[in-house]
Amino acid sequence: MRLPIRYKIILPFAVLLVFVGVVGSGVATARLTDAAAAKFDADLLHSSLLANQSVAQVEAARLADLRLATDTVGVPESLAANDRDALVRLLTPIAANVNTAKIQLRVLDLHGTEVVRIQGSREGAAPVDITDASEYATEPAVISVLGGEHDPVAGDRRLFLSSHAEPMLYWTGAVRTPDQRIVGAVLVGESLAEIAAGIDGSAFYDPSGKLLASALPNPPVAMDSVRRQVTSQMTIRPTVDESHPGHAYWALFSTWTMRGTQFGFLAVQANADSLLSSVMQVRLILTLVFTAAALLTLLVGSATASLLTRPIEGLVLAMRVVSAGNLHHRASVTSKDEIGYLAQAFNEMTASLEEKTAALEETTFASMEALARAIDARDPSTFG
Repeated sequence: MRLPIRYKIILPFAVLLVFVGVVGSGVATARLTDAAAAKFDADLLHSSLLANQSVAQVEAARLADLRLATDTVGVPESLAANDRDALVRLLTPIAANVNTAKIQLRVLDLHGTEVVRIQGSREGAAPVDITDASEYATEPAVISVLGGEHDPVAGDRRLFLSSHAEPMLYWTGAVRTPDQRIVGAVLVGESLAEIAAGIDGSAFYDPSGKLLASALPNPPVAMDSVRRQVTSQMTIRPTVDESHPGHAYWALFSTWTMRGTQFGFLAVQANADSLLSSVMQVRLILTLVFTAAALLTLLVGSATASLLTRPIEGLVLAMRVVSAGNLHHRASVTSKDEIGYLAQAFNEMTASLEEKTAALEETTFASMEALARAIDARDPSTFG
């Protein structure tokens, strides 16, 4: 199939335009997406730092409560004498004064048997019945505290995670008499769910990736590939976004470390709908701009191709008329470019051809007349 010259002119530019448009849109969108994602990641990192800072503040507050409970005058003597009423009287105000959280105060004797349990809340504090007095007698942290062991990082205070009924963090310290004799231990506990509720967009996981507590309606999944990469110096955002019906969420995982021990992982999550929406808007704008530019370019290209091919078409038509025998016809192209020069040369060639044809006809007619005269001269009877 013969392809008109105007299409031969337009087609390469159309292909180049499509290539540049697609590649340019892709590169521009990728750069803008990376810039927006970097800003979003920075905000996530800031949220992660704030979450870890909040965890550290919770720990400092509970350690202060623990120190107050173990160092209150009369507590060592009452514990040594197994005076439960005196312990309740001395420790209840401490639990009641913690109006920022719901805590538990558990008092253990030297054998790890629970003597007193006080449940604190924002409304006050009161002793509660002890269901299992030996619940924490075999806990390694409790045994270390009752044994007077000193850790280079944690000192003589220990922290452990209990999941008997619900995940609870317990800070424990020894109760010592004035002569530094250990007579028991105090446990200050706070629900991990309450800690998570106090940190916006956070979730706590154990080392195996099991979700322990979260204030999020759709907490992210701590995948094996993510947990393997998270270290104390590195936070990880999963390469696959945690998406939910109608919404998109991005999460950032970091280690959950307290008193030198990693208890698991801490994740913060943020809604990425605004980010993805802005990226889609930028992509749409770029698509519209490149589409409009493509249409405008094709329109201008088509008009330019028509201007270029119209004189050629006129020249071709003139050639057909001349080739049909009309040597008087001339091309009407008057442009000053190469096509005009070609038309002028064609017209000169046609004029020359017309002159030579006329001269040839004259010569032919003269030859025929001379031949006729010669024949007439040979036979006078038939002359004329």
